[in-house]
Amino acid sequence: SRVGREFPGLVYLTYNINKSRDRSHYEYFRSMHEGLYRYVEPTSVTPFSAGARKKGLPGLFFAYLRHFYPEIEANKFLESHLNEARDWIMEEVNVMFPNQENIDILQELNTINKKYLQTKDVISMWGRMGPNDNSKKIFIMSSDL
Repeated sequence: SRVGREFPGLVYLTYNINKSRDRSHYEYFRSMHEGLYRYVEPTSVTPFSAGARKKGLPGLFFAYLRHFYPEIEANKFLESHLNEARDWIMEEVNVMFPNQENIDILQELNTINKKYLQTKDVISMWGRMGPNDNSKKIFIMSSDL
């Protein structure tokens, strides 16, 4: 549904005649696409809700670390690096919400720090794991990609 909005594009559809859903899409192509958004259920996304924070903060936290310290292996970040990432995120949050204490977010970031420090050995073990078949070995926890 986004093809052609900004740049020209072409979409190829390959239908399987043996699948009733594909047959239906073919038979009702025009009417289905004319009413496509009828079937899309609107969702609300509340930034910084508890669920959004639980899912998003660890990714943001470690994206910061991997971006600013690409030479450091995933299990070798120091507590000072973790505190720097936490402080940067809190600075950004305080810019967006200057009249709030944002203590929940700070506590969650401290929990991320604590969990990381407790699981560094497991992360190291994962990084040393090799393939269990004949596939190419990939170092998932190393900066040497």
